[in-house]
Amino acid sequence: MDREGMKGLRGKSSIEKLSELMQSPKRRERVLSGRLGILNNHALLLQNLIKADSSLILGSAGETDEVVTIDTRRQIRWPGSLHGKCGLRVTEFPLSRLDPDKSSSFDPLSEGIALSRQDMIEVEVTVDDAIVRFDDKQYEPNLGDVLNIHEAGATFLILKGWARIRR
Repeated sequence: MDREGMKGLRGKSSIEKLSELMQSPKRRERVLSGRLGILNNHALLLQNLIKADSSLILGSAGETDEVVTIDTRRQIRWPGSLHGKCGLRVTEFPLSRLDPDKSSSFDPLSEGIALSRQDMIEVEVTVDDAIVRFDDKQYEPNLGDVLNIHEAGATFLILKGWARIRR
């Protein structure tokens, strides 16, 4: 809940009280049917615990896609590792930062950069009319243009197939 920036009841005693309330089969049945009001002020605690538990699988979540599950290239990457198709760092952030209209929205092309921003590399653009941004700098190269760009940007462009190292 801390990671998601959620406040409210969350101490050990509150969770123990929620557990005690859920021991009643009739109360459990009401909660499972969506009537959380029966939990009084512990309803918000239950909702926040469910929202914060990324391992929770709800009964109506659907079937597991076995093809995707066994294909390690399609699985969610470990936070801190590099994504093989773009060279950006897999970054964990609160769901509240997904809203692009907020001033604190997540910016993967700034916050996800893991490689050097100091070491420069010359690349030749292999696509027409590309638009790419890293931090506050935007590039709009065309096919054949040569960019002198930082290592992180060059890695991104090369892995996406938009450029190649100029020799």
